[in-house]
Amino acid sequence: MEQNFNPDTGDDAESQEARVLEKLPLIEQWIDATIEQYHEQAVSVESFGFKHLKDFYSDDLLHNSKVVVVDEVPKPPLASEFGLVDLQGFEDLNAQGITYKDTYFVSTLESKAESLHFHELVHIVQWQYLNAENFLGEYAKSLLRDGYSGSVFEIMARKHQERFNAYLAGDNDAIPYNIEIAVQDELKELFPDLV
Repeated sequence: MEQNFNPDTGDDAESQEARVLEKLPLIEQWIDATIEQYHEQAVSVESFGFKHLKDFYSDDLLHNSKVVVVDEVPKPPLASEFGLVDLQGFEDLNAQGITYKDTYFVSTLESKAESLHFHELVHIVQWQYLNAENFLGEYAKSLLRDGYSGSVFEIMARKHQERFNAYLAGDNDAIPYNIEIAVQDELKELFPDLV
């Protein structure tokens, strides 16, 4: 998954991207169906009562963003059903959290980890700011180009999460900031034609 060329298919990066972009409507349908399937279990982020998220995120975002606690985080069947073998690694990922639009899923084992919720909320801001079509397209291209750990979306979320973790640890240099504005500014810089 960390490469630009898939030896199994013999495809170059451009062919991989075209194939993935063609499947985006199916992926979004799967996401919508998954959110609907878990609708009854979804609760607001604010209902978790985390003490520090409100220092970084607006009350509106914490109230309107939904969380679903699950034993296994649902991931789209990118390779197994949609034939996107270049993204098999993402489908196989042992994720503790994943975000779809205004809802994120966290594993039962990590559901009390405020830092994980912080990370997933960064993705909610990304989804909101770029919109579903743009987010899915750019996220998929980044996965193909850079792999999961090198994805610009994951790097951004981890960077802000590290600052949050420093704040939680009492680092005097780690002061609260408006994460929503910070992420929007970074997205404007990365994707000026989309926003």
